Amino acid sequence: MKHEVSSLEENSFLKSLLWTARIYGAVLLSIVLYLAATEYVEEVRNGASLLDPVRSIIDGGHILLFLPWVTASLGLIIAFWKEGLGGGISLLSFIGAIFALGFHVAVFIVVSIASVPSILFLIYWWKASQANRK
Repeated sequence: MKHEVSSLEENSFLKSLLWTARIYGAVLLSIVLYLAATEYVEEVRNGASLLDPVRSIIDGGHILLFLPWVTASLGLIIAFWKEGLGGGISLLSFIGAIFALGFHVAVFIVVSIASVPSILFLIYWWKASQANRK
């Protein structure tokens, strides 16, 4: 009986961990999409054609600044179905963002806050795989 209670507590902990990661990740994805959309609309309103903002990212050398955030966002989307894979992709992308943006305190704080759902997804995946082995 004691083992069943422990299993139920662990199961509820895992579910709450997963839903915390999903909600935090969804909020983070919403913020990233909102910022990207407003930046795109602002450039188009300033007289650029519809493809000019995309060309300026690729041609202007900003692709190294842009790519880690896109990859991390895709990793968070994947993590909704495959927690370990998506969490790993997004965490590695956030680490890449630190290298791409430079080792500044502000960058480290923003990336640390943004990488929380990735870490939560990886913790969930690790704990769930351990629980399945028992």
